[in-house]
Amino acid sequence: MIKRSISDFARRSALNGSAAVAIALALASLAVRPGLTQDISGPVEGTIEYGYWGNARRAELTEAVSRKFEEAHPGTEVLGIVAEYAAYIERLTVQAAAGELPCVTQTQSTFLATYATRGVLIPLDELIQAGKIDISGIPEAILETGRINGHLYMLPTGTFLRLIAYNEAMVAEHNIPLPPSRGDFNEYKEWLLAAQEKLPDGVYAGENEGANLFTLYSWIAGHGENFFKDGKLGFDPELLQRYFEFWEDLRKAGAVIPADRLDEQFGAIETTPLSRGHALSATRDIPQIIQVQQTLANAGLPAEIKFFRNPVVEGAISGNVPGTNGLSISASCDNIPTAAAYLDFFSNDPRAALAFQSANGVVVSKPAQEALLSSEATPESVRESLQTLSEVVADGDVATATYPSGYQTLPTLLRRTYEDVALNGRSPAEAAQRFFDEASRTLR
Repeated sequence: MIKRSISDFARRSALNGSAAVAIALALASLAVRPGLTQDISGPVEGTIEYGYWGNARRAELTEAVSRKFEEAHPGTEVLGIVAEYAAYIERLTVQAAAGELPCVTQTQSTFLATYATRGVLIPLDELIQAGKIDISGIPEAILETGRINGHLYMLPTGTFLRLIAYNEAMVAEHNIPLPPSRGDFNEYKEWLLAAQEKLPDGVYAGENEGANLFTLYSWIAGHGENFFKDGKLGFDPELLQRYFEFWEDLRKAGAVIPADRLDEQFGAIETTPLSRGHALSATRDIPQIIQVQQTLANAGLPAEIKFFRNPVVEGAISGNVPGTNGLSISASCDNIPTAAAYLDFFSNDPRAALAFQSANGVVVSKPAQEALLSSEATPESVRESLQTLSEVVADGDVATATYPSGYQTLPTLLRRTYEDVALNGRSPAEAAQRFFDEASRTLR
């Protein structure tokens, strides 16, 4: 296996302050390159590096894809550079500031803009127009997560579309009505309150989503509003105030996890209230269902997890907000034809799909999905994830999502702001305005 690790970065969780400032200044000084400066019609040959994140299992699957690519394109070599997520982000920032990103760089919709707007990634549009990268099998709402300022900088390969998971076995055990498959917010709240009346002490109808940024994004989209507009918050503080009030009403009614247990929701999936049988429902990414079920089953608890879709008000398109992982090409890449071929292979080729097994989000390309669904070797958990995503996409029930530069500061900001409401008694109106004031200083 041809692979390099960056364990030296894995031993550190964050940059020190002076280094972080220096890197931020370096990134800010870079200018966006308007297009490609290299001939894209050259042969697919030679060596490229691929930088990505993942554990040992994902690294093994990724390297299998690279070997399949080399078999399909004799004369090529893909050198993998892998780290766990936190160390990867740290290295990505350092390499970007130095202009030394690997030719193919794994990116995510939540941090893509930070790099796409600083000139360290190239737009993929010319490569797509030239037929080097095929995007025809990717749903438009998913593809949009890879666009910054109208240009595609990331080819999405897997989505972490978030729906509402619930324990169907627990629902049956306690004679609780099934949740609305796609109701409005009042129906969602009424279901949580009614379910709580039938649950035993110590078990809650839901996790407390007041501090969860993805759930807030679903709330905004489900009300027919844009979370972001022109790089800033695109909705009114009053809508955030109502979000806080929604979850505070449920918290005070005892229907969601208490405020002093919010920490439990931000750890590993296996330790969350839903996975421990302490909560009936919670928002989860589609692939996470298997982790929840396995943890519950290992503890001898009811373990049949199903999804229902995020609520919406009348006239809103969808509250199901996608995030994506994908591949980008660095501006410093000296072998763009081979890098582009690798992106196309990873996204669309059945050999890549069967080797990778949808290991980092639910695979989004139609040819890759079809290859996995038609193979007897595909695990049932992967098959279920693909089917769930396909149903949501077929219904057009996917919101359009964008993630501006500075987005990474918002999860911590929302958590701190909501905790100020739930633990310290700050009014939802004051908290919402404070969130807006602080967000305006970090988004761009």
